[in-house]
Amino acid sequence: MPLTELKISSIKPHNKSFSVLNARGLCIDVSPNGAKLWRFKRKISGKEAWKGIDAWPEVSSKQARKIIAPFRMTLQNEKLKKPEKS
Repeated sequence: MPLTELKISSIKPHNKSFSVLNARGLCIDVSPNGAKLWRFKRKISGKEAWKGIDAWPEVSSKQARKIIAPFRMTLQNEKLKKPEKS
């Protein structure tokens, strides 16, 4: 279930940075100083990669999902183009 603005605002920082999954690869990283940054996690050639988006609340959860939509489409198209291994 995607994070709401209320849920994001209630996330408290810890001694170490941590991530809270939003939905389908989108997450919000919370630093010890309380900064919250949107990131999109995906796999490229079997390796995990991250795309930084922007800080919350400058970018809302709804805006972050819209921003990553083209990246998801690109990844889906790349998966369809790959030939099957035999």
